[in-house]
Amino acid sequence: MLIVTERFVLREYLKTDEVEFIDYQTDSDFAVHYSAKELGEEHSRSVFQKFMTWQSENPRLNYQFAVCHSADSMRLIGSCGVRRDSGATDEADFGIELARSYWGKYRFASEISIALINWAFSELRLTALTADTAMSNTVAARLAERGAFRQVATEDRQFWRLDRNDWIAMFHDLRSKK
Repeated sequence: MLIVTERFVLREYLKTDEVEFIDYQTDSDFAVHYSAKELGEEHSRSVFQKFMTWQSENPRLNYQFAVCHSADSMRLIGSCGVRRDSGATDEADFGIELARSYWGKYRFASEISIALINWAFSELRLTALTADTAMSNTVAARLAERGAFRQVATEDRQFWRLDRNDWIAMFHDLRSKK
């Protein structure tokens, strides 16, 4: 499985990605929007193993991709995915994270998100994507809003939803303005 953008490659995880994954996950600056139970090397190792296990499931419901620069498809700079482990087969949870040193860089997250959303709606034929983020993560909230997600709830976290028809309409509107 491979998704390619102008600057990035989204690919299946390899066992050799584990060290870089744990390195960026355990960076104290990276952890600013995560709860205490989501921190530490043991938790990161467990999450990485879950991603590896998902790759061999049949039928496959969860896709988590290593994010790499296209110039070096072996160097991990983040992770993104769509996960249907909630039971719904036509909806999935959407997520993206980049290592701290890549935050705020040249719309990296936007480019990656667009590619993953297009893939999820076209290849997986999903009807909706959902997402959530910490209340303090205003950057993720702006990314969600720019990507046509609409906020559907706020509790201790922000919850977002993007319907395929809204995504298609947004891109149709953008093309017609050119």
